[in-house]
Amino acid sequence: ARMDELVRGSSVALLALLDSTGKVVVAAGNGIKAPAKGITLPIAAATKDMQRGQIQLAGSDELQDSGSPAATTFVMSMASRNTSGEVNGQLVALLSWQPVQQIITDLADRTAKSGFADASGVLVSSDTLQVLASSGRAADEQQLTLAPTNDASFVLQYGGEDCVASLHPVAIEGEPLGVSV
Repeated sequence: ARMDELVRGSSVALLALLDSTGKVVVAAGNGIKAPAKGITLPIAAATKDMQRGQIQLAGSDELQDSGSPAATTFVMSMASRNTSGEVNGQLVALLSWQPVQQIITDLADRTAKSGFADASGVLVSSDTLQVLASSGRAADEQQLTLAPTNDASFVLQYGGEDCVASLHPVAIEGEPLGVSV
């Protein structure tokens, strides 16, 4: 019940306390069904060495069995300790992707209202150039290609056409996330 109170009304989609093997001890979902006690979450292996306060991008393989409808989301994790101070598991939080998507949608809307009717907002991983979220184009124009040029800029092709791109790093409380819009 306490876990449900913690996630209710927050941007956390899933809060789970995992044992040292990655099995759910207790979990609460916010807009998603929480995984059952005893289920092993693949996200545990990807997050077990994260430092407190660190945010990581998790993909569909890590999110398997978590109940998250998103293919990608941000995850936070911190070690849990027993009364002797020894690590006995971890507390994992998966952020809801809806607020991230809303930021991208709002960006595209504001840009379109500024006179750029064909504007799109796109969230891209700076490590892989994978499109994480996009808005502003019809579903049949979601093909995106970013190709680096010699002067450290990018040629963006969206819907098969060259487009103008402006890349800006995204940070939460001063910590770079390694993604750009």
